Amino acid sequence: GLYNRRAFEEAARQELDRWQRGRDALSLLIIDADHFKRVNDTYGHAAGDAVLRQIGERTGSVLRGGDTLGRFGGEEFVVLLPETDSNEASAIAERIRTTVASEVIATAEVEGGIAATVSIGIAAYLLDGDSEHELLSQADEAMYVAKRMGRNQIRTAQEARQLGADVEFMALMQEEGQYEIAKREGLTPEQLREIY
Repeated sequence: GLYNRRAFEEAARQELDRWQRGRDALSLLIIDADHFKRVNDTYGHAAGDAVLRQIGERTGSVLRGGDTLGRFGGEEFVVLLPETDSNEASAIAERIRTTVASEVIATAEVEGGIAATVSIGIAAYLLDGDSEHELLSQADEAMYVAKRMGRNQIRTAQEARQLGADVEFMALMQEEGQYEIAKREGLTPEQLREIY
């Protein structure tokens, strides 16, 4: 029941045209189901379909009336957030992330259900690009940074650019359990390199 990729891209183009006339804020999210291949391999495609359907339903349940949700491919969803700046988009993305992870899903297909999480990338119009292609690309890169940083988290395109050269180092820190401590203490990648 969601927009497919082509329909979503058309809606995004229309929203960008409207934005250019009215100058409202605009953000875009790319949401990717974590470890989805493992779900299909372990429980089968019927369970995988249920997981995707329920992630879509849970995502839609926290969106506002004017937001547009679409299935972008495979295990990816995309959300267009009109009149939403990067900070507001981060708050919405966090609601999506916690709602998806709040309870197991696919309980009718798998006894005990499946624990699901998502990684989310955020891009804001003008700050991260001025076309739907640039916004999608920037949000996609931010989502991949979230995945490399341990999954079940949100990253903005701006964070992805800042971490770009440091992703591998930060992933190593994540594996060693040091990243969250460093993040809490507000250490930069450069400071981390000096320590480690």
